[in-house]
Amino acid sequence: MPIRGPQSGQGRGTVFDRAAASYGRIGGQFFQQAGQALVQLALPQPGEDLLDVGCGRGASLLPAAAAVTPCGRAVGIDKSSEMVSQANQALAARGLTHACAVVADADSPPARTGTFDVLLAGLVLQFLPEPQRTLRRLTHMLRPGGRIAICTPAAAPDDLDIVDRTADAALIEFMGASAQERAPMPGIDSSAIAAAIHQLGYVKIQVLNMFFPISVPVSKFWDWRMSHGRRTQMERIPEKDRERAREKLVESVRAVSVAGHVHLPMPVCMIAACRT
Repeated sequence: MPIRGPQSGQGRGTVFDRAAASYGRIGGQFFQQAGQALVQLALPQPGEDLLDVGCGRGASLLPAAAAVTPCGRAVGIDKSSEMVSQANQALAARGLTHACAVVADADSPPARTGTFDVLLAGLVLQFLPEPQRTLRRLTHMLRPGGRIAICTPAAAPDDLDIVDRTADAALIEFMGASAQERAPMPGIDSSAIAAAIHQLGYVKIQVLNMFFPISVPVSKFWDWRMSHGRRTQMERIPEKDRERAREKLVESVRAVSVAGHVHLPMPVCMIAACRT
């Protein structure tokens, strides 16, 4: 079964350029926790060469660079120049001079084939127009015996999805024909990813389902949605309606809040495998 991505990858860099300043800074440590877990799953070793696709501000790249040590190399790529700038600042602040982030597309990685021992793709496949094709191209970046580790959003159980459903219902009147487009959730079916990497010749495939709880103050819920991939949905609201939409969103999620905070489970699926 083919992996489904969005209809177009156009504008991804621009959206995340606008989100970069607040990305991962509202609602707790979700991105950092997921990034650390992805690195622990991939187990990069001192002296290895690692590529982090869709590195963002460095949630995976920073712990990965520490793991490979100065004997190795860690390279992050992202379409957003603002994200790349933030990642490089974070690397420099930690003295990780053997690592860097560069502006590049996942479909056109800036490296020769057989260049890396480890490949990370954290919370990025769901944004790509043809994830299966991208996985095929990235596989060529790995040396024989190299490892891949992928993290993608997973659909929350119905009883845990109440916050998102409440928020979407609050905004539907402001979004016109695009109201039903819940981008980029719920993510990509993990069985489709596992099948795709199996077809690419990977072995020792592991699939793990994990939850990373997020707690967002009700007053910051609009800002939180604007700080990550949901921004692609929120920006469909006309500028003239945004203040009214913000007020309605905050008031709506207040009804499903606890002690002034909205709690979300943030389920993800992590998949790891080895290239033959």
